[in-house]
This record gives sequence, structure tokens and C-alpha cells, in this order.
Amino acid sequence: MKTFTSHLAILACALSVSLGASADPAPDGAPPEPSAWRPPTEESPRPAHEDWAAAQPLPLRRPHPLCTASVIREWVRIACKSPEHETYFGVRVLGGPHDDVRIADLDPEPGTPARSNRGTDVVFPLRLGDRRLLEIGRLIPSCWRCYSIEETTEVVISALWLDAEHEPVIVVI
Repeated sequence: MKTFTSHLAILACALSVSLGASADPAPDGAPPEPSAWRPPTEESPRPAHEDWAAAQPLPLRRPHPLCTASVIREWVRIACKSPEHETYFGVRVLGGPHDDVRIADLDPEPGTPARSNRGTDVVFPLRLGDRRLLEIGRLIPSCWRCYSIEETTEVVISALWLDAEHEPVIVVI
């Protein structure tokens, strides 16, 4: 029940953020600056893993301390580093299509052992009419010799491009 309640709270928060309060207003009350990125309307194949090294950074309307965003054509990559001494438990697609969503471990930073850089990246297309809500869970350290695994939500990604909007909205909380 605890997990179900937390998922409902996250869903309600993300939906309220994406449906009207997706960005903090500018100090003078003007709407936030639109992003320079405009995804193409035609579909393209998913970029290869190597292509992301030259991807265009995508500034988030609300910067996240653990995550960054980048884009290639209509493909979005959200890369999140794990908090210190923590491990991500997994990624769930809570809403929207799971087709074309790719989840992978982050590449290790140069000069570090392969398993030392914990984190994950999520790649998905964002096309006109798309709505997607994803959750990245984190393992909660439990007691010695416990028989259950506990987790909590660390990051929520909301990505949508409504038909009536001129640009997509991506929120990472």
C-alpha cells in the first residue's frame, strides 16, 4: 500500500507540474523562455550509443541536481547519476508508450573502474502527441538479513508534447 500511495502522489505531482505549472514564471511575470530545440515531426531511427557524445545539451526548465538532458533530432536522453553510495533500483514507465524507451547504465568516467560510476540513462523519442511519465527508483538500505527489498522514488521524468502546444515540455523532478 505504501508503494501504491507513493506512486499516486508522484503521478499527481508530475501531472500538476506538466499541466500548467511546468515552469516557474519569470521574475517580471512573463512566461518562461521557450527552448531553442524543436523536434522534427518526421520519425527517425534511434541514435547509436556513440552518437550521444556529440548530442546537443537540452537545458531543463527546472534543473535537477542529479540529471542532465540532451537531444538528437526528436530523441531525448536523460542521464542521472546516482547519489553518493546509492544504487538505482530500476526505471518504470508509469504512463505513456514504452515502445522505443531504452534504459542503460551510464558509461564510466575516464580513468575510473567500470563499475564505479553508478547511474542510468533513459532514451526515448518525443513526438507531437506523445505523453510519457517515467520513474527512477532507488534501493533503500535495509537491515542485515532482511527478507524484503525496499525502494523509493528518486527521479520522475515527465515528457509531453500536446497537439495544441508549439513545443514539448520536459520536467525532471
